[in-house]
Amino acid sequence: MIVTPRYFGGMATKVTTANTYTDAELLALYREGVAQIAATGQSYQIAGRTYTAASLPALRDTIDWLESRISSEQGMATNYVKLVRS
Repeated sequence: MIVTPRYFGGMATKVTTANTYTDAELLALYREGVAQIAATGQSYQIAGRTYTAASLPALRDTIDWLESRISSEQGMATNYVKLVRS
C-alpha cells in the first residue's frame, strides 16, 4: 500500500486509494472532513482564487450510507445517534 502524507486544515492525513479503507475508516475520514469544513468554512479565497470544499449535503449522505453499511455488518438495525440538520 502506498501512503502519501497530505495536509488538510493543518492536519497531516494519510491518503491512499479508497478501496484500501474499511467502512469504519472511511466514516472517520468523512466525519473529519465535515469537522474541517465546519471549522474553516466551506469556501475561502487566496490570491484571487476561490476554493470550495466538498458539498456538505453530499458528505452527510455518504456518512449516512457508511453508517448504515456498518450497522448492517454488525447486525444492528438501530442508529442510536442521529444528527439533525438545521
